[in-house]
Order: sequence, then C-alpha cells, then structure tokens
Amino acid sequence: MSTHVTKRSKPEQVLDPPQFHVRPGPAPDPLHFERQHHSMAARIALMLLHWTFALWTLISAWSSRSWIFILQHALCRDIPKAIQTDKARLTKIPHHLALIVSQEQAWTNRSPAQWDAIIRDICNTCVWSSELGIKEVSVFEQSGYLKRREPHIQKQRAKALEEYCMGCAGSNGSSVQSTPSKGFKLSIFALEDGKNHVAQVTKQMAVAVTEEDRFTSDEINVQLVDKWMSGM
Repeated sequence: MSTHVTKRSKPEQVLDPPQFHVRPGPAPDPLHFERQHHSMAARIALMLLHWTFALWTLISAWSSRSWIFILQHALCRDIPKAIQTDKARLTKIPHHLALIVSQEQAWTNRSPAQWDAIIRDICNTCVWSSELGIKEVSVFEQSGYLKRREPHIQKQRAKALEEYCMGCAGSNGSSVQSTPSKGFKLSIFALEDGKNHVAQVTKQMAVAVTEEDRFTSDEINVQLVDKWMSGM
C-alpha cells in the first residue's frame, strides 16, 4: 500500500503598496511674481520705445528725402557728377574729416583684397573731400597696417585724384569741371602714435618739474596735462 504525501503550497505574500511621503514646499513668494511682472513690463516698454524711434527715423528720412539722396549715390556711375551734386547740396563743409577703420573683424583675419578695398575707399573719400573743400583727412586704424603702407596709400590717393580730374575733363562724357582744393593733407594714425606722444609729453613735464621749476608735482591736474598734450 503506497502513500502519497501532498505538500501544501505556501500562501502568496501580498506586498503592501509603496507609500510616498510628500514634503510641503516653500510658500509662493508674491514678491517674485511681482518682480517678474515688472521685468516683463520693462521689456515691453523698451521694445515699444525702440520701434517708436525706428518709425520716427523712417518718417524723418522720408520727409527730408535723404533716402533719395542715398539711392542716387548707390546707383550713380558718374562719380564727378555725383561729387558736384554733393557740393551743391551740402551747405556746411568741415575743415577736417576723421575716419576710423572698424575693428569688428580682427586685422589679422582680413584678406589682402579686403585691405585693398579699404584703401580704395579711403582714396575715394580723399578725392571727395578735396573737391568739396575739406583741407585735411585723418584716418585711424588700430593695428598699424595702414600706417606701414602709408607711402603706397599716398600714391593711390594721387592716382585716384588724377583719374577724377581726367573724368572731369570730359573723357567720360561729363561736362563737370574739377577745382580740387590745394594744400590737401592725408594723415594716417595707429595706436602706437598716441603712446609715443604720451611718453614724450611725460618726459617734458618731468623736466619742467625737476630742472626748470616751472611747477610742482602737486600742481599737475587734468587741465595742465591737456595743455601740454595739445602742445601748449
């Protein structure tokens, strides 16, 4: 007689569901929302001010017809005639014109073609200035590249003036007569020019204090330095 032993299976254990503990967060800060509201309002006000100024500039340009003047320059191919138009239109002519070469692109990254374009623009500006009666043009370029090529630029300026005079003589069909001003001067400055001048003035003021007894070190102020920087 055989007996069979039957094992009872253990009852499945029922797991309790996970419990999550929610920690209370910080109370909302009313000042934070107020600051955000003021910041957004300031941005909107600044944007409205910007677009208002842009619209005012556009209306002013339209009323003064300056946009027509700019468009005529962009489309005009007769340079002598364009210069004579400027000469008849402009009423206030300065004696000195200063040009600053932008440093938005590092000078080491400019290609020779880009430098040639800058030099050509400078020469054309000199021709335009000379014809209008401006006696002097100063060009400032920080790296010193144009300063090192000043003899070449002076030659290109003379060549541009010669080509302009030939155009005015009627070689291009223009009846405009050129009367460029005499004694025109083109000066090119770099960053090192200012440093050398400051060093020279410092030496002169030191001699004036220590050897000539013209003034004491306590008397040196901004007005005195400006006076010496301008050559007394």
